[in-house]
Amino acid sequence: MVKPGHDYVTLLTCTPYMINSHRLLVRGHQVEYIAEVEERLIADNEAAYFYKWAFFATLAVLLFVVFVLVVNAMKKRRAKKRAAKAAAKKQAEQNDQT
Repeated sequence: MVKPGHDYVTLLTCTPYMINSHRLLVRGHQVEYIAEVEERLIADNEAAYFYKWAFFATLAVLLFVVFVLVVNAMKKRRAKKRAAKAAAKKQAEQNDQT
């Protein structure tokens, strides 16, 4: 539907997905461009971008620290088992000599 002096756009959608038994009409109108709002949105987006990368960098560091702690715990556990085996072997050798 065209209205003189108005700038409208209408979107026709089908729902539910893959069934298409219903139709929805979404209508919008053009708004004026305001430069101050655009600059504020750009600044907010840059801040969000920084925080997103700061989050991922922090997450990577934390995962690395957890990995190092797990590897060290595994090494200590293996060293304890080896020491216990060596002590048992030494005890068995001493028992065999007597």
